[in-house]
Amino acid sequence: MILFSRAAWTAYATWRSLGEQRIAYLDAEELGARQSARLRDILRHAWAHVPYYRSWLRAAGAAPGDIRTAANRDNDYWMDWEMHRTRMFCGIPGFGVQDQAIQESQGDIVDRALEHLGTSDSAIIQVRKRLMNAARALRERGTPAPGRDPESFHVRSASVVLPPGAGWVEGALSRVMAKPGRRLTLA
Repeated sequence: MILFSRAAWTAYATWRSLGEQRIAYLDAEELGARQSARLRDILRHAWAHVPYYRSWLRAAGAAPGDIRTAANRDNDYWMDWEMHRTRMFCGIPGFGVQDQAIQESQGDIVDRALEHLGTSDSAIIQVRKRLMNAARALRERGTPAPGRDPESFHVRSASVVLPPGAGWVEGALSRVMAKPGRRLTLA
């Protein structure tokens, strides 16, 4: 098993981020998570298409699936119980590692047919209905799934203070519509 230290990730992050202004708005944890995912993609590609790297990894007794971050299930994702008790709800440092911990510890997929959803679960009910309707439309009519229109990804959340009497749609429109080349923040 190959473990990458924070120093290795930092070196990789520095090399990878040179000249890439499009990711400059990410914080260190988000950037690290993206870099980790990208490194795994590169290793999978190298394993599949480059004999030199495939033999190098085999000689090390590793495969792309064996490569993981230093914080992992074996060391409880660097869980800090004192931080959990006093300062931080989760106690696992960094959003990327928190996400990894949740994804790896989910357990088996549950049979949802046995669920008894209540009124507070209306969002879950609506999402499942939409997914089932989209799947049926694809199977029966060949209708593509919703969300494939690139224009729909140009909308983001925003906070805006409007003058009294102003319509919220018109007043917030310029803030919620992302446009290429426009900064995401006003600062």
